Amino acid sequence: MAAHIALTGVSDHLHVFNSIITRRQKLICERLDSLTHVFSYIKPEGAYYIFPRILIEHENSRGFALQLLNKARVAVTPGSDFGPSGEHHVRMAYCVSEDVINLAFDRIQAYFKV
Repeated sequence: MAAHIALTGVSDHLHVFNSIITRRQKLICERLDSLTHVFSYIKPEGAYYIFPRILIEHENSRGFALQLLNKARVAVTPGSDFGPSGEHHVRMAYCVSEDVINLAFDRIQAYFKV
């Protein structure tokens, strides 16, 4: 019965969810645009995360992620966790609230003195 309702019922929740994710994606891209000396990125097309390349000098993505965690109090996932081609990138999820995104980027900007 649940499957029938899921397949035939009103699905406004999908539109609402898509709207929220799209708004958060736009926000994270805007915030990354203010850090062009630290990151470069390609706008995601359908994920709930972004995978920016680290532009500043760093040894590896794990060390960079630990530096952000310890110094700026922002958690990102090292790109190397996703295989060798992910090295020198970090994964930033935007499945969190806009307040959390803004707080994280406020801290990143303060750390990199933007």
